Amino acid sequence: MDKDFYILLIMVLLQYQMCECGNRYCQEAVDSLEIVTSCPTSKIDWEIAAGKKNCEKKASRQNCDSLERFKYHCVINGFRNELVEVCAPSRIIFGHCTEFNVHGGVIQDQMSTPCNDAFPKCDLIYNSSDAYKFKTLINITFVLKNLTYTNQLANTESQEFKSLAVPFCSYLTDLYSTRDRFKYIYELCQVMAFVQEGGKDKINFILQFKGAQDPTLQKFIYGILIENAPRAIVNGEISIIVGPLAMFVDSLAINQATVTYSLPPGK
Repeated sequence: MDKDFYILLIMVLLQYQMCECGNRYCQEAVDSLEIVTSCPTSKIDWEIAAGKKNCEKKASRQNCDSLERFKYHCVINGFRNELVEVCAPSRIIFGHCTEFNVHGGVIQDQMSTPCNDAFPKCDLIYNSSDAYKFKTLINITFVLKNLTYTNQLANTESQEFKSLAVPFCSYLTDLYSTRDRFKYIYELCQVMAFVQEGGKDKINFILQFKGAQDPTLQKFIYGILIENAPRAIVNGEISIIVGPLAMFVDSLAINQATVTYSLPPGK
């Protein structure tokens, strides 16, 4: 029943957008484009940025859409390498991140980045001008060189788990929250699990940042960690030391996704 309802709702909204011509090229939107380094991450910041952009004034000089739908957006571009501010017709987005396609001159779904690709779903349906609600999660897995796995580590509430997870995340929080690139957007570190796979001990953890960040975030995270973390030879291999744990550098596995939820500390 719920599934049928959502399918019907999506079909109605798609038909509405097609009738409203919200997906046609808009020159005024392209002309308003500005490249930025970050996007607002709260309703207040969003309103301040929107006021500076003054899309209401631009709306009166465009014929792409109605005045009410010509709104401020701060989203990633179609190449996924820059954040941009634009005044453009808002659209209903279906389960993907939002992008501004310069060549198409339109706000649209970024089909290559579904919100539920690797993490819990973001909103199934949302307005493109509500992007400030999003969080960016970086999911990282490292092979550990100095961990002796026990069943206690499977319990996130156990003292053994906390004795490793807490200082590990404390180190990363101190590292990232003090860097100019991250200090206004970094929110938290959360160890999700210690696991044994293929005879190797691994740690899986998440770093959470405000807003929908651009893909270069991954490179900065890895670069700062490699540049600043102390090194040591552990079991014959060069490892970086993060808190009490030694991690094999070449084992990095990283994934980035944008979602609409926040991890509560300790959950």
